[in-house]
Amino acid sequence: MSKIVLRGNRAAPEGHYWPAPPLSCIIASNSLQATLDRRTQPVRAGMTEVSMLFWMIAAFVFFLGPLLFIHEFGHFWAAKRNGVPVEEFGFGLGPKLVTLFVRDGTAYTIRAIPFAAFVRVQGEEDARLERGILYASRRVKLLFFAAGSASNIAVTVLLFWVAYLFGPPAFVRVGLSGVNEGSPAHLAGLKPGDVILRAGEVEILETGDLGEFTASHLGQEVTLLVERDGQKVEIRLTPRSEGEYDPETEGPMGVTMMLVDGPPDPQNVLLAGQSAGADFVEVLVETARWPGRIIQALASRAGQAGSGPGETQTDDDLRYLRPVGIYGILQLVAVTLQAGILQGYWYYVFRTAGLISMALGMTNLLPIPALDGGRIAFVLLDWLYEKLTHRRINPEREMVVHAVGLMMLLVVMVLITWQDIANPLIEFATPTPRP
Repeated sequence: MSKIVLRGNRAAPEGHYWPAPPLSCIIASNSLQATLDRRTQPVRAGMTEVSMLFWMIAAFVFFLGPLLFIHEFGHFWAAKRNGVPVEEFGFGLGPKLVTLFVRDGTAYTIRAIPFAAFVRVQGEEDARLERGILYASRRVKLLFFAAGSASNIAVTVLLFWVAYLFGPPAFVRVGLSGVNEGSPAHLAGLKPGDVILRAGEVEILETGDLGEFTASHLGQEVTLLVERDGQKVEIRLTPRSEGEYDPETEGPMGVTMMLVDGPPDPQNVLLAGQSAGADFVEVLVETARWPGRIIQALASRAGQAGSGPGETQTDDDLRYLRPVGIYGILQLVAVTLQAGILQGYWYYVFRTAGLISMALGMTNLLPIPALDGGRIAFVLLDWLYEKLTHRRINPEREMVVHAVGLMMLLVVMVLITWQDIANPLIEFATPTPRP
């Protein structure tokens, strides 16, 4: 409610391929953003730089590694099934440590870095090899280049299904993560950890519910129904009017909020499958809406250009809608992984893994040179070119286009990574909306 080069890039002197770091993804959609902002606030508040590094390494090894392995295995399977010679399938990346065995002309190797995998097919680097992938039929090339993304997209549904087997929260309530000293909430007796059930006659289900209620009752006494240590108590307070507080540091009540999840509610196999399918469709719809949301946010930002200093909601929208590099992705996954393990919500862990897998698959299908989508586009362009000119596109020229595209992607990747570090998605000191 959100990487990349599918097969790989030229890497080592020996000429093998490895998957490039994630370049961009639609990971900052509403569902994942909410997971991070609302469910992981207590965990993030206690995170240090050292613990973040630990969880980022864990995310790198246990999330991205397997998903990239699945991606490469999809290419491997498609090549083998369609008679494309596979020279090597490597477990891990970096220098070769050992060749396990050779079967049907394919060397199965172990690499120095135990992360992900790569597949090297004949002719991908040398257009002169007429048995290679560049001279395969269009059908075979389409199957080969699409297989990695198809594998990731299929695994997305599987991961969503496992997530619902563990179960989403049975219910969600709005809790207080902080109460400012001297504020109306503090003077009335509200405490961190309190769960707000009702404000006046309004049931509070989202943080926005309490914020809207507060905004409409400034300067008026209100009654909150609060759950504390299993007991329900009523607390009366008067939210401050405008001018009586600093909106840059706190709200009218003087509290910060978080969403408090109920216990996991596991689903049976059939219901979990139905939920996973519906979730998958929802993610596809959100993905399709992504370009429009960016345009809308940019247009809104342009309209607010003269509104004065300060961060706006549009700024926050753009921060979450932007492309994300490997550093940003690892931060997102690290927070979700820690929250899932420490709080016992494996639903969020597997659902996030599914979103990452979806992002890998979808991004690789973009029609950009050096990505699988760019190679698929060349297959279609070659078909059209032959229809118009009765000639095929020279494979060597295609390789030049992909090489140039790869260099451009690497530059963009560096810029996106710099952005992830300079303007991180995870800001541990930033509270949720303040009523």
